[in-house]
Formats: sequence, C-alpha cells, structure tokens
Amino acid sequence: KSDEVNPFDEKGVEISDGVVPYSLVLNNLSINGNHYEWFVYNQDNQLIWTGTDEFPSFTIDNEGYYHIVLVSTSRESCRDTMEWGEFYVESASKLEVPNIFTPNGDNINDYFQVIATTLSDFHGIITNRWGKKLYEWDNWEDEEAGWDGKIGNSLAVPGAYFYIIKATGKDGTEYDLQGTFYLMREK
Repeated sequence: KSDEVNPFDEKGVEISDGVVPYSLVLNNLSINGNHYEWFVYNQDNQLIWTGTDEFPSFTIDNEGYYHIVLVSTSRESCRDTMEWGEFYVESASKLEVPNIFTPNGDNINDYFQVIATTLSDFHGIITNRWGKKLYEWDNWEDEEAGWDGKIGNSLAVPGAYFYIIKATGKDGTEYDLQGTFYLMREK
C-alpha cells in the first residue's frame, strides 16, 4: 500500500468560460476513489452546488466567476482534493431596441443604438419610410455605435424611421427584429 492511494491524474484541466444557462458535466480524474464530494463556489466563495456522483452534471444560472473542488476518498479512507481554476459565466444574451432618440448634441440619447449583452454577431440597418437604406452598422458595443441622425452631412428630418436588426447571442438566441422608431429634435 502506498501513501498515494488516491492521487489525481493532474493534467492541467481547465473549465472553459460559458454563457447562462451553462451546463457542465464534470470529469472525475481521481484514481482508486470510491466516494466523491463535489463543491461549486461562486465569486464570493459561497457554496452554490454540491454533489456526490462520480461524474456529476449541473447547470449554472447566474453570471459570475466560479471554481470547483473535488474531494475523493478511497476505500482505505485516503483523501485527495483537486481544485479547478476559476472560470466565468456570462449572462444570457439580451437585445432591446429603443423607440425614440434625440440627436441634439447633449450626449444623452444622441445615437439610435441597441441595448444588448453577450452578442456574438450583430447587423443593423436604418431605412426611411420608403425603404431607402440610410445607415448600416455591425458594432453594437461601441458607445457611439448606431445612427447619429444624419443622412450624409445633413440632419435627418424628425419623424418615423425603420430598423432591421439581425443578431445572434452567445447563448444561441437568434434575433430577427424589425420595427419603427422616432427621431425627435428640439425646435
């Protein structure tokens, strides 16, 4: 009998970052274990899940940083612990489109832009009432991404305009949105 009855097969295991809801099937790398205790902790080091299966699965439903600990015990009551490095789970994707904007230079609502989180792909088009394309953009994350209310170098007239937005969330959600919004200018 050796002192290392239950050593882990240390292979630099990492858990990839993910998006809510993030489902994991844990790979048990212990050798000669017969009792397992799994612990999942959040970024505040609070225990959020525990299990005793040899190869458990669970789902993380909240954004944040997490780490996992496995305590494996052999028949001879030798214990070994392995901790997986920190991984991050992003929130589920979200995409909201405003119904009005006021491009007046006050740095408040000066661009027609979407409110979004965790998108992997985005494409937006602005048209006038007759379907003529006025603006097109792909960068939803930039603070000045979106339409500034100009057509070329001229100010667009106040009124109704249309958007066509196609996007994909990192969680696989597909967005195919079309609608009307209003450009308002102070007189």
